[in-house]
Amino acid sequence: MTDRSLYRLAERRSGKRGMRLRDCLEESRSEGYPEMEERVSAQAAKLIEITDRLGRLRDALTVADILNRLLEECGYMRWAELRAQRDGSPRALLNLRKVFQLAAFFERDLALAGVGDFVRHLDQVIDADLPVGEALQPVASTEAVSLLTIHSAKGLEFPVVFLVNLRPPRPRDTERLFFDPDGLGFVMKTWRGEKHPRFQLTSPGAPAVALAIGERRRVVYVGLTRAKDELFVTATREEQSSAEVEIGDHDHFAEILSWALANPAKASVVEAEQLQLPALEAANGTATTASHVALDVLDQFELVRPKPSASVTAPDAELELSFSQLHDYEICPVRYRFSQVWGVPAPPDELLNRAARAASSTELGAAVHAALAAWHAGGGDLLSLYAGPDAGRHMLERYRDHPLASVSTLGVEVQFNLRLGGARIRGVVDRVCEVDGRTVLIDYKTNATLDDSLIAAYSLQLRLYALAARRGLLPGDGSPRLILFDLRHGETHEVSPDDPAVEARVQAIAARISAGDFALGPEHANRPCLLCAYRPICKDARVDQSRA
Repeated sequence: MTDRSLYRLAERRSGKRGMRLRDCLEESRSEGYPEMEERVSAQAAKLIEITDRLGRLRDALTVADILNRLLEECGYMRWAELRAQRDGSPRALLNLRKVFQLAAFFERDLALAGVGDFVRHLDQVIDADLPVGEALQPVASTEAVSLLTIHSAKGLEFPVVFLVNLRPPRPRDTERLFFDPDGLGFVMKTWRGEKHPRFQLTSPGAPAVALAIGERRRVVYVGLTRAKDELFVTATREEQSSAEVEIGDHDHFAEILSWALANPAKASVVEAEQLQLPALEAANGTATTASHVALDVLDQFELVRPKPSASVTAPDAELELSFSQLHDYEICPVRYRFSQVWGVPAPPDELLNRAARAASSTELGAAVHAALAAWHAGGGDLLSLYAGPDAGRHMLERYRDHPLASVSTLGVEVQFNLRLGGARIRGVVDRVCEVDGRTVLIDYKTNATLDDSLIAAYSLQLRLYALAARRGLLPGDGSPRLILFDLRHGETHEVSPDDPAVEARVQAIAARISAGDFALGPEHANRPCLLCAYRPICKDARVDQSRA
């Protein structure tokens, strides 16, 4: 719709208080959409039909599901994907992802709220002139540490706040690094090893310095008041004990420390030596095998861990899982704990051994999936949309000639959320299409080999998709065919749905994770430790595998 058409449509609100844009569209529809071209009016009618239909399903679908179906069916998601492919600008997709995250957090905190409540919540975010990224911070903080400057934390609150290394201001904090004596340019303040003769003439005066000091005090106050439950203020000091710290000019930490010592019922003072962390230096970018150094540090961390009696039991949050996380737990619960519970970052592919690098690299799969999604969403030349290793180009050439490549597509990269077995399961269906009037869900795989164990694992993934389709969370009918597409060999494997088995399996895994059960059992005897990024720091790593 052009700006002119939109303005003409909005003119219908003139003199009519409380008239919404939707009311303008309804009034325009009754007159045959005189403000719009025929093509635009058809799209407007389609959008109204979609919103009405989803509105009738608002009590049966989650907020995230309604958003997903609205964006898919109206074509906005496809437009954002095409724009990202064409212009190399994923901003629209990233913004949509933030909105989906906001919806997920909103539902987690308000389980009985609906899409109307979420729209009102968005209105509040917009009215507060708060970016969606910042609106995510308070709710995301329960599951992760938010590293923020004090300025970016304004307006936000957190259960626990750490104000790190609150030191006194240094003289250079209030000095200008440059000065402009004649209005002709900037000059360094230091000239031949000492202050420039005219530096004092142009340095900030007493009022400006007082203003900067007052602003610093206000910033510290903002940082202190971000905490809702607990506040930790730390500083590295030269004094040997807290009793030796004297209050100096603008030493805010000393002020806080003095108050804490005078109010032992409200605050506690902890003195400790700085824990020295070793630096693992790798030669020429190669990985180091000095795992004993990391283990020594972990042993030191155990000594400063708080006693169990001092811990506060937090309410259990809803467990969120994707298929890859379910699969990781089944392969090795210890690996799952490293990556998902402890949040230990895995090294990049180039630092892994050759076998692990070949097994875990995601470049090929990501490039092939991106090309297929763009091709099925917008058409064009499939190979020109591909930007990845040569092996993927051969896969796409073979796929292009397969009968499934030319059938009608209902959606690509379709996301869903469903509650199952006490957990919220997230999923993304590579492609939803229609063959002979029946919906087909396709999952693409680029693995070098698909043995029986992998096919069994991926069958669980497709059966989860079928369960989501039966609950109305995916386009098409509720009894789809399930196809695992082996792109490397151009073969398809049809999977039969099994809802009871899926529910029982997911429920068992979710129960073990919620109970903190990450013990290894006989079923994990053949876990592929050689391919695991956490092998150097894992005490449960198998030693019966030869190194690559």
